[in-house]
Amino acid sequence: MQAAIDQKLLNNDTHVIDIFDFDKFHARLTDLTTAFHEDFFTHALAIKSQSISGILCYANKHFAGKVGIEGASLGEVTHGSNAGFAARDTIYDSPVKTKADLEIAVQKNFHINLDNNDDMEVIQELLQKYPNSTSTFGVRINPLAGEGAISTASTAGIGSKFGLIYCEETFDEILGYFKKYPFLAGVHCHVGSQGCSLELLANGARIITEAAEKLNQHLDNKNQVNIIDIGGG
Repeated sequence: MQAAIDQKLLNNDTHVIDIFDFDKFHARLTDLTTAFHEDFFTHALAIKSQSISGILCYANKHFAGKVGIEGASLGEVTHGSNAGFAARDTIYDSPVKTKADLEIAVQKNFHINLDNNDDMEVIQELLQKYPNSTSTFGVRINPLAGEGAISTASTAGIGSKFGLIYCEETFDEILGYFKKYPFLAGVHCHVGSQGCSLELLANGARIITEAAEKLNQHLDNKNQVNIIDIGGG
């Protein structure tokens, strides 16, 4: 702040500046990628929480291959792609996608989490048009892990509006999708954005991991479900 004042960047209405602690940012990403250091982990930054190009480029420069990006709109993931993140580390999570959105995402080879059967039908059609796409696909399921402290920001309750409800009564239906659409290779959940305890987040991760194992037991390809996306919070 003192440097900004000394450089007279705050003396009129024409300047807008962002003050960001890169040392703290770097330290947090280092802690994360050190704790979960295996190659099969991808730690995705939610663009909705930090979309400044310089910060995204910094993360990609120093943590390429370890840190990716996640976006709930095509604009967000395109922005992340422009910042240099590899397609394999780009996660497209929108619960509402047009066919045009999905076509662009498939062409760009993003990982795409599908929210419903309509998404699956569109992807099946698009993969016939783009057989060389390296996109991977997951299905968002609601693990019914419960609501956090802020019910309106929780997405793992019985009345939550995103994803397929996962429980004993719905297992056969979800299994049917994986049998019908063999391109489905992952399961995804997001239990809430705010007010969620570590216990709640961990419970959601546990449930979808068990779901992946159970689905594979009932599929011809016992390794079909090999991507687990535990969301954020």
